[in-house]
Amino acid sequence: EGLDLQTGSLAPFHRPAEASLAHKISLVFHTDPLVAGGTITLPAVAHDKTSGKSAAMESPSGGMLLHCLGGFKTQYAFEAPHAGNYVLSVRVATVQSGQKFLISTHADKVPAGIAVPYTVGMWQQTEPVEVTLDKGKNILYFELSPDSRGVTIKDFTLKQAAGSNTR
Repeated sequence: EGLDLQTGSLAPFHRPAEASLAHKISLVFHTDPLVAGGTITLPAVAHDKTSGKSAAMESPSGGMLLHCLGGFKTQYAFEAPHAGNYVLSVRVATVQSGQKFLISTHADKVPAGIAVPYTVGMWQQTEPVEVTLDKGKNILYFELSPDSRGVTIKDFTLKQAAGSNTR
């Protein structure tokens, strides 16, 4: 059994088969600024090179989730349609306060700290932080600070910052 983050009740947990999991774990890029305003959505489960404890699971409301514990680190490889500054937020559900993410890209010199909101188990976006992306291939580095307990993540959203130069 696992915790259903929408209802707060225990529900049967079913781990999808590997083929099904691979099918559901795909990066979704909205790269045409005319169609989607240049927004990039990275599913939390589409990560690589991890350390620390985490679990990918199917969401009762559809899609996949990543639950990670303090000290978890990973990275996300993706392509950006334009270079420039992007505003990043993370869709999370938590049942504890006082947690923090550290996020950077290969172009950033210092990781940005993001306070994880206490969401009472409901989905909510974090406060946005600005990151720098190159046109084409990028890497997003993610860490849940070691003194954090546990956070469930649905996805990361990157939107081109207002006034950002596109290169």
